[in-house]
Amino acid sequence: MFVRFFNTSIPVSRCNLNCHYCYIGHTGGFLDRDETLHYSMKHIKNALHPKRLGGVCMFNLCAAGETTLFNELHELTELLLGLGHYVTIVTNCSLSEPICKITELPNKLTERLFIKCSFPYLELKERGLIETYFYNIGVIKSRKIAFSVELTANDEAIPYICEIKDVCMKYMGALCHIIESRDESNLNFHRLTKLPIEKHQSAWSVFESPLFEYQQKNWGISQSDNFCYAGEYRLTLNIQTGDVYQCCGMKKLFNLFENPTESIYYAAVGTNCIYGHCYAAHYQSCLCGCLSEANTPTYAQERDRVCLDGTSWLTPVMRETFSYRCSEYHNPYSDEKAFYINMLMAKVYKGTETSKQEMQRLSHVIAEVLHSKKIKKIALYGYGILGKWLLDILKYTGIEVACIIDRRFQEIQCHLPVLSPDCPLPELDAVIVSVYTDFTNIAPALRKKTTKPILSLTGLLDS
Repeated sequence: MFVRFFNTSIPVSRCNLNCHYCYIGHTGGFLDRDETLHYSMKHIKNALHPKRLGGVCMFNLCAAGETTLFNELHELTELLLGLGHYVTIVTNCSLSEPICKITELPNKLTERLFIKCSFPYLELKERGLIETYFYNIGVIKSRKIAFSVELTANDEAIPYICEIKDVCMKYMGALCHIIESRDESNLNFHRLTKLPIEKHQSAWSVFESPLFEYQQKNWGISQSDNFCYAGEYRLTLNIQTGDVYQCCGMKKLFNLFENPTESIYYAAVGTNCIYGHCYAAHYQSCLCGCLSEANTPTYAQERDRVCLDGTSWLTPVMRETFSYRCSEYHNPYSDEKAFYINMLMAKVYKGTETSKQEMQRLSHVIAEVLHSKKIKKIALYGYGILGKWLLDILKYTGIEVACIIDRRFQEIQCHLPVLSPDCPLPELDAVIVSVYTDFTNIAPALRKKTTKPILSLTGLLDS
């Protein structure tokens, strides 16, 4: 089983197809870009060891273009599976060579592999690739690798629905799943349909896809009052740079590849999501458990299909894996931690002013933690928005702030001493780093100056 899900961005923005509904194409995403990894595979392997990440994780490998065009996909997949992680790969499944290469990995590895095959029917038909597509599906299935086939709902394909169903039954003995399309030109993620919603849903409901049905129940529903554990159970990783974000399009949380021996600190986004609704709830909730929802199906129920010959798309290992959620391997935040993290992220995403009552509660929470660690005197690294926020909180804790440390030391005006990062540190009990996104770089430099604890703002309440 896996404890975290990393939606992993692959540095490819090329595609061998040109689907009319593709949201990447709609937003100008198909651009030439550097496709090389900035770190060696050996370095990445050390950085992504399960012990460092808190346990075995699942990595969803997905490019802005076609994932299998990434030259190092095979090596990266083998590396992650070799570490004991689970891997899912998103592909249009039209390129035989890379698909075959991936499936030739040892069975002891591929039992933890799942391939999500998008099914751009009209594009495949126009290019004469239907036979190739289902041949590749057959290769995946013959190697006993879990897979699913999903067609993006689009108005242009509606006249071909009967034809699509016949093709699916002919080649697979099962209907494909349907996944909702979305307009990524704004944060509301409207469906890409010109039809009334009832007609849109009725047209695609004939596939009886649990994936589509679940999306329809949740599409457009704001989760702004629901505490989301994205950033704790589910994260987005840029495999090229190592930068990690709480969710797609959100702010950086930390870097996994810089100083890979350093501890990392997860932090949930809480009630501070920037989106109008959770378009990814089909895995955000069903696979990761980031949102507490009643009667949520498992990912196995969403993704599997039973074929006419009695075989299933999911293998026994992946069916069992997809029958649980990341959240089941974690204790939820305590009330104190949930409040603290939520206030911190409200400052990060909304610039929210902390009320007097909230400030008093934060002061009590932080004072209790620091006093329990016998921390009475600290240095504060970083005097930006979050540094000033923390300094205001510490005024009511009885914790002495000996000095501020900041690269902009010459510009800062403060009633406390402001030191350059190069200066020696005074006697103190700990250093708190408010610049949590760069903690893995800052902490090693500070450890050369003191043996006292170096604490990240996001990990302040961790034991």
